[in-house]
Amino acid sequence: MSKRCIIIYSEGETEIEYYDALLIKIKEKYKIDKFNADKIIKTCLKGITKFDKKLLKKFEYEIIPKYKDYEIIVFLCYDTDVFDCSINPPVDWENVSNALNKLGASKVIHIKAKKCIEDIFLIDIKGICQFLKIKQIDRINGKNGVQKMQNLFKKGNRIYQKGYSCEGFIKSLDMEKIFEEVKPMLEPFINEFLPKDIKSKHK
Repeated sequence: MSKRCIIIYSEGETEIEYYDALLIKIKEKYKIDKFNADKIIKTCLKGITKFDKKLLKKFEYEIIPKYKDYEIIVFLCYDTDVFDCSINPPVDWENVSNALNKLGASKVIHIKAKKCIEDIFLIDIKGICQFLKIKQIDRINGKNGVQKMQNLFKKGNRIYQKGYSCEGFIKSLDMEKIFEEVKPMLEPFINEFLPKDIKSKHK
């Protein structure tokens, strides 16, 4: 198979915007014009509820009929907060990977945000404060990233809704700063997009 299709499944709209920004940053960092992919598909599954069922249905009926002749690389992008120490996690990721492979995926790669994606956004508190037009804050109260983000938005008289797009928010973040800090987590993601000649140098 010479043609490659890369699919990114995420929980929410904000995550899709985040991965869009990461792709722009990858092109900039590695000075490339084109990714090692003939088709890139980004799909928001709107929350973790029935994530596996929605994902497998979309893959079987929307992806396979169109791209069965492609090498299909699937990225499963999700938060780990609802899975850490959970006796009955909402999704069995091993089962999802196996099901995708049986349906025709060439490779399934898990990109796990430590705790939640909001913890990644909070790497650039300065950018968030500028977006909200409030004085810079160094410490935010909250038991987790989502609560911290909600409390921060309240200070700017805004409401933060997890998973929902917030116009201009992702663009306001310092993606260079975020990229460098989460790079170890992103290595599998980066590698699949880099052209072969660049990938060998990257290694």
